[in-house]
Amino acid sequence: MKIDRIRLHFVECRLPEPQGNATAFIDRRGALLVEVKSDEGPSGWGETWHSPAAAWTIIETALAPAVIGHDPFEYRRIWEAMHERLGYERQGSGLMALSAVDMALWDLRGRALGQPVARLLGGLVRTRVPAYASGPYLRPGRDPYRAYRREAERIMSPGFRAMKMKVGVDPDADGRAAAAVRKVVGPDAILLADANQGYTVRPAIETGRRLEQEGFAWLEEPVASDDVEGYAHVAGALGLAVVGGEAIGGIRAFRSFFERNALDAAQPDLTVAGGFTEVARIVALAAAWEVPVVPQVWGTAINFYATLQLCANLPGYRSHTPMPYPWFEFDQSPNPLRELWGVPAVGPDGMVEVPQGPGLGIEVDPAAFERFLLRRGEVARE
Repeated sequence: MKIDRIRLHFVECRLPEPQGNATAFIDRRGALLVEVKSDEGPSGWGETWHSPAAAWTIIETALAPAVIGHDPFEYRRIWEAMHERLGYERQGSGLMALSAVDMALWDLRGRALGQPVARLLGGLVRTRVPAYASGPYLRPGRDPYRAYRREAERIMSPGFRAMKMKVGVDPDADGRAAAAVRKVVGPDAILLADANQGYTVRPAIETGRRLEQEGFAWLEEPVASDDVEGYAHVAGALGLAVVGGEAIGGIRAFRSFFERNALDAAQPDLTVAGGFTEVARIVALAAAWEVPVVPQVWGTAINFYATLQLCANLPGYRSHTPMPYPWFEFDQSPNPLRELWGVPAVGPDGMVEVPQGPGLGIEVDPAAFERFLLRRGEVARE
C-alpha cells in the first residue's frame, strides 16, 4: 500500500452569537480537514483547527513530498521526515499541519486493518470515558457572565457530573460567577475553571483562591502557555489542580513543565501537539512523572472522535475529585462542525462510549460538510 494523494478541505461556519474566553471572542469556527488517500482505496482523516490557511500551505509545499508515495504503516519514519522538512516551522502552524496529516495516517491504518485507533495505540484500557462539559463561555459586553446561570443548568442536565466554565475577567468577577454557578449546580457537581492564559501570576493565584472557596477542582491555563515558571508558582500556591498544555506542541515543551512540577494534569491537543505519534510520546513522558493526561478537545467531529480514541488508551489516575482521570472534554458551544456525523450521548453516569469502528470509529462522508466548504485542493502522486 502506498499513499496516493492528500486532499485538503477548508471549512468554516458562523456562530449564532459571539462567544469567547479571557483573551478573545469569536463569531465563527473553522478548520482544515485533511484526507490522506491510499492507492488501494482506504482513506484517513485528520484536522487542525488553528491557522487552517497556514497549515494548508505548509502541507501543500513542505509535508506532502514526505508523505505521498510512501507506505502509511511506516508512520514513525513519515513523522520524522515531515518534522525534518518543517525546518524553522517546527512549532506553531508547522506542527499543527503535521498533526493533521499524522492523525489522518493513523485513521488510514486503522481502516486498512479494520481496527479502531485505540487498538493500534496499544489496546483499549476502557470503552467508556468520564466526560466533562466545556462551557459556559463569556459573552461580549459589560457583564460577560450574564448567561452563566441559565447555561449551567442547561449544560448539566443531560447527565454530566462535571463542568468547566470560562473565567479570567478579574478575580472579583470570577469569584462571583463561581459562587453563582455553584448555587445552580449544587454541592456535588465537579466544577472546573479555564482562564485561557488571561492572567499573570498574582491575579491567577487570587482567582484560584476564590475558586477554592467554591470547591472548584482545577484552574486551567492560568498564565501564558509557555510560562513554565509562572505555572510552577501558581501550582505551588494553590490547593486545587493547575492544568494546561493545549497550546504547546512536542515532547520537549512538555518536558520543561514536568521537570518543574508545574502541571497537575497535561492537556495536549492532538491537532496542535504533533498528532497521535507525538502525543503517544508525551503520554509516556508524563507517566515518568506520574502526571495524568487529560486531552484538550476543540474543532470538528474529526478531532472529537480522534480524542475519544486517545482517551480509551490513556493510563488511569486518581484526580482531585471522585471521578478518576482521564476525562473527555465535551464542548458545549454551538458548533455544527462538531456534529457533522453525530455526537455520542452522555450516559446518566456522565460517561461517553468510545466507538469501536475502524480508524477514528466513524464514517467520514464529505457531503456532510459541503455547505461549510470554503476551499478544496489536492496534492497527488505524479
